[in-house]
Amino acid sequence: MESSMVDIHKIIKDFFKKNLSNFSLVEEYSYSRYWGVIYIYKNLKIKIDEEKGIMIDIFIDDTQYSLWQYDRRVINKSKLTEENVLFQLNILKNFLLNI
Repeated sequence: MESSMVDIHKIIKDFFKKNLSNFSLVEEYSYSRYWGVIYIYKNLKIKIDEEKGIMIDIFIDDTQYSLWQYDRRVINKSKLTEENVLFQLNILKNFLLNI
């Protein structure tokens, strides 16, 4: 079942508070039915948005990497559901622990 934008924002914020608390939410945006958030910690920026499904991009020293480059399983988890968002956030967490 698809989750509402409000639910997804809460899931993302709660995940960052619990698992990536060193990151600060610096921007939230929405236009039409599309939305996104940006978190920053030191030289890392995480951009999470939904345009054609959930997408997570990681910027390291301003160089952009898509999460699917690290783990291609996220490609099949782009539909906006709680399960898919949590799956991608956990992949992100694992990536950040290994850089």
